[in-house]
Amino acid sequence: MSLWTLVRAELWRRPERTIFTVVSLAAGFLLFGLLQSVNTAFGAASARSHANRLMVSGRFGNAIPLAYLSRIERIPGVEQVTWLDLLPAYYRDPKQSLMVLATSPPRFFSVLDEYQTSAVALDRLIHTRTGIIVLDTVAKRFGWKVGDQISLINGHDRWTFDIVGIVTCPSNPAQAPFAVINYTYFDAVRELGRGTVAWFYVHVADPRRAVSAGRSIDKLFANSPAPTLSQQESEFAAQGVSEIGDVRWLTDSVIIAVFFAMIFLTANIVFESIRERTSELAVLKTLGYSDIRLLVLIGLEALALCLSAAVIGLTLAAVVFHFVGSALGEISGFLATTNVLSAGTILAGVGFALVLTLVAAAIPAWDVKRLEVVDALRVRA
Repeated sequence: MSLWTLVRAELWRRPERTIFTVVSLAAGFLLFGLLQSVNTAFGAASARSHANRLMVSGRFGNAIPLAYLSRIERIPGVEQVTWLDLLPAYYRDPKQSLMVLATSPPRFFSVLDEYQTSAVALDRLIHTRTGIIVLDTVAKRFGWKVGDQISLINGHDRWTFDIVGIVTCPSNPAQAPFAVINYTYFDAVRELGRGTVAWFYVHVADPRRAVSAGRSIDKLFANSPAPTLSQQESEFAAQGVSEIGDVRWLTDSVIIAVFFAMIFLTANIVFESIRERTSELAVLKTLGYSDIRLLVLIGLEALALCLSAAVIGLTLAAVVFHFVGSALGEISGFLATTNVLSAGTILAGVGFALVLTLVAAAIPAWDVKRLEVVDALRVRA
């Protein structure tokens, strides 16, 4: 008789208990998958940011004069500078929002090099006053293609653009929807805020000197009508995420609590199973089953419960995280995610199931090893 035959027979000795155990454990793996994916999203927010880039914004939320550009470029250690202004807009429906970035295209794609477009598209944008380059996921979502003319709505204003190219972001497939236009066109047409920008992006030669370069920039404009606040991009991302709260501590605490609850649940079920069939185990020993083989039998029973629950729980987590990931992206652009469980999370879940199996089955298996045949045969299940 094979070990799997014995495992199957034991698991279905009391089907209601087995089903309850698997469902309970699956709920734990569902929580693990979701919380671990949230941790991954928060970790990726910092990983995607750059320590050698500074974000220079208005200290009090004020706009910054574009005239600051030449003075920032003369700061020691500064290599390149670009700027951004924002045109929040939507396409047809307010729910179909799109952040339009007004900038200097050559500077933008040089400083923010994680965004990629073709040389042809960049040249077209430079020489097309109303040109726009859109993110590939946005173009796919709306069915846009190069050569199309689109209308975007901002408040009561309608802006018309000609699509001249597509931009991609290989490092972040879940990049929030955006498009790039010429600042000169945007600044000439708008009625308010002409000659100002929302941010300067400053690329410094040495990340270790980024903080000192930022201080020099802020000192330069400290007494101006538009003082600045310079932060490393990594610091800005960390601050944006931290405003949500210490989520990592919370999720780790819940994962640890869930893990111990699952250990107690699994170990209790295995203990009860062994107690009910003490005499059967003694008979197996009498028939020649070694202690090692019985230990493997107990381990397989626990493994069958844990792996079944892991498959169910992680599958549910993959479905639910599609909605959780979308919510994270709406809370903060830094937390934009592909809305699918990563391979690392799935592997961590499987590893979690194996560790749970070993820990939960260890003590019951040890009791079986110490089982004396003569004493056990006196026990009646």
